[in-house]
Amino acid sequence: MKRKFVTLTFLAGFLLVNTVFVEISERGFSAFAEKSTDVHILIPASAQWRYLAAKNLKTDNWRQLSFDDSDWPLGKSGFGYGDDDDRTKLDTMRGEYDTLIIRHKFDLANPATIKQLYLYMRFDDAFIAYLNGHEIARSGIIQHGFGHKIESHEASGYELFTIKTPFKYLHEGENLLAVAGFNRSLDSSDFSIEPVLASIELESPELPVELSKDEWYSDLDYFQSRLEDQSSYLLLGKFDYKKALRQLKNAYHESAGGLELAQELQKIIAQIGDAHAGIEVILDAVNDRYLPFLIADTSAGVVALNAEQSGFIEQGYPLLKSIDGLPLEQWLEAAAKYVPQVSSQLIRYQSLKQLRSIDRMRAELDIAPLPYVEITLESMDGVGHRTLSLRTSDHRLSNAKLKLGESKILDGNIGYLRIPSMYRSPDETLSTMAKFKDTDGLIIDVRDNRGGRYAILEALYGFFIDDTVPPYVSNIAAYRLSSRFDDDHLHYRPTYRFNHEGWTLDQKASIESAISTFEPEWAIPREKFSEWHFMVLDKAAEFKQYRYRQPVVVLSNAASFSATDGFLSAFSDLPQVTIVGEASGGGSGATQDFRLPNSGIEVNLSSMASFRPNGKLYDGNGIEVDIPQMPEPDDFLGYSDVVLERAISLIHEKL
Repeated sequence: MKRKFVTLTFLAGFLLVNTVFVEISERGFSAFAEKSTDVHILIPASAQWRYLAAKNLKTDNWRQLSFDDSDWPLGKSGFGYGDDDDRTKLDTMRGEYDTLIIRHKFDLANPATIKQLYLYMRFDDAFIAYLNGHEIARSGIIQHGFGHKIESHEASGYELFTIKTPFKYLHEGENLLAVAGFNRSLDSSDFSIEPVLASIELESPELPVELSKDEWYSDLDYFQSRLEDQSSYLLLGKFDYKKALRQLKNAYHESAGGLELAQELQKIIAQIGDAHAGIEVILDAVNDRYLPFLIADTSAGVVALNAEQSGFIEQGYPLLKSIDGLPLEQWLEAAAKYVPQVSSQLIRYQSLKQLRSIDRMRAELDIAPLPYVEITLESMDGVGHRTLSLRTSDHRLSNAKLKLGESKILDGNIGYLRIPSMYRSPDETLSTMAKFKDTDGLIIDVRDNRGGRYAILEALYGFFIDDTVPPYVSNIAAYRLSSRFDDDHLHYRPTYRFNHEGWTLDQKASIESAISTFEPEWAIPREKFSEWHFMVLDKAAEFKQYRYRQPVVVLSNAASFSATDGFLSAFSDLPQVTIVGEASGGGSGATQDFRLPNSGIEVNLSSMASFRPNGKLYDGNGIEVDIPQMPEPDDFLGYSDVVLERAISLIHEKL
């Protein structure tokens, strides 16, 4: 990841932005984000921002601290689409609007002590940043006549903008950083905006270069206290986290910095068995290099594709067998140190993602960083081999993804319902279902759906049950008792106690029936957890529904995760449904964030122990499939889709 050092000339000028409004569902992250009070990192990489794209915005009041943005949506930085690393996805942006405004407030007790500010920006294509209404940085946008011109710029890492004499603009108490991000054109293939603001120069865009021994120890003590207070799965396994933290204290050395601490804490968190837990920073060092090709897991093994995913990097030799002379599986073992130790399928999926950061994986294997990587490829028949030496990249490529289609009626009068994200409004899904009423079978595709909320599940479930079917308890959960958590800690899911006033008599009867046979595979320590909470699915009479009686096949893979696990679990218990593909990743967490006071490292931990009604934990298991089917190498080039083909064949067999 390259850093570019830029000392800014301060520019003035009024900018008219011409945009349209977009509203994205607020994500289910912590409501307990802590304020930045004279720590080095004033706005971390994973901060929550108010954001807005507004049509014909004719005022610049949004730059001012006094502006009321309370009705703007909240989202986690970075914002964008078209890449694999945006935390708040702007799914409706392409073709609709080209400008996004974000605002974040932070507190300072002694602004006069800050000699310089360091603004780190990952952006595509352009931005202008304002501190308390004063422009402090811009890139990629220039005045052009009475308007402005946007230059093309790819987000290949954070770029550094140094703001001198910031005390001219800072206030004691509350301050505001506002950023306008611009796309070059409405039909651009991607967009990104992700700021980080610090009062010292950072080793990586999120973390301080060095920590004193006292700071190192203090952060580890605080980490342990929060771990013991809120981690739901800390007591699930036999991992000796206290020993691991003692060893990490003893590992301190004079040049130890935030990046090293973040990497080591990630390895500790990974051992807990919490699929949602992790360090909320990009762990790659400033000078890390990346694999210059894409990788994907298939029925034949791991394949290597070119950066555009238009072909294999060596035609006739698709299978990746070794890197730098070591077998691929040895690299995946090194990468697995950074991923949650949960289900085998999620470990493999996440390890393949980690493997992209080749220099960090080399460090785990005691291999010196090099500007090139040597790989061995194999033909499909296992006979032919080819060795290539490729220059590593300074840009981390996204993971290879299946080229999945849009919802439509397939040949043979089979409905194909594609659900790429559980953050989407259910309205589109319901509209599509209305078109499938007279189809002879239905395929619901949730492959690569990383989760979100439960509105789509609640809306769809009623299509597949008779009026005589009682309500269905799809989730039984409890959260860690902590003074930081409110009584309605799980309501956003929506998951409620038995005494919830909103239950109907039928729903209460179903809860009583479910709990009478509930035998959880992990006996949670009851004194550390709340009483049981329940998610109940019903006919959802507020949606205009019909009864779909034809065969249904649901497609899943290891990237199906979180709320998608809940979706798959509920549908797996419907008698007319068959699940085809790979077992889902397995995860059901109420993620809570906190920040370490000295390093600014942000930590995610799940506060909830979550079970399926059959007693199995979501974390560590995933939802099993009825018919296993891995994709084939050509599926990632768009030439075929064997999982979908298997589903179509299965529906024909049932008719």
